[in-house]
Amino acid sequence: MTLIRYYYADARNQPVGPFAMEDLEKMNSAGVIDPDTQVCPKGGDDWVPLSSLISAPLPTPPVEATSQRPAKLTGGQTKIEKNARSAAAAAVIFPVIMIILTLAVAANPIMFAFLRAEGTGFLHFLLIFAIGLFGPVNAIKLLRIPGIAGRRPTAVVFAWTGIALFVLALGLLLLVGFSLEVEMARRTG
Repeated sequence: MTLIRYYYADARNQPVGPFAMEDLEKMNSAGVIDPDTQVCPKGGDDWVPLSSLISAPLPTPPVEATSQRPAKLTGGQTKIEKNARSAAAAAVIFPVIMIILTLAVAANPIMFAFLRAEGTGFLHFLLIFAIGLFGPVNAIKLLRIPGIAGRRPTAVVFAWTGIALFVLALGLLLLVGFSLEVEMARRTG
């Protein structure tokens, strides 16, 4: 016989546990949690009030401060959390690609001069920026999931690293673009 164990959401919306139902009932009686505390079975995704899992109504202990409930995740947030590793990897990979493309343009000023003469230099820099932008977009989607730091701390570190890399890549892109424009103006002027 398998004993179902449950997590409950603490005041910071962080999962605590898992506990057997008997333990949750004891915590309720002691005033640690209340019947409205959100619980989720181990391995499950749905959070429900503790009162919906017990047959007899539990007395509500006097509580001065109301505890926060875990936010219900939207379909997109659930999908991103399930793919947290991929979203975190994308948050880092796209800014790195942006840096590589920027350095490739900087290493080949003749190519930049050709693109500028063709009138497409700005479009190429815009394309490099757009590629890099996929990184922070994935990072922000991941970081907006309630309680993600407690469940996927490594993914959160990668998301913040991706944002930092994007800021670095953007600065490098602007520096290279400005430097090449100044050099072209100096050569032609």
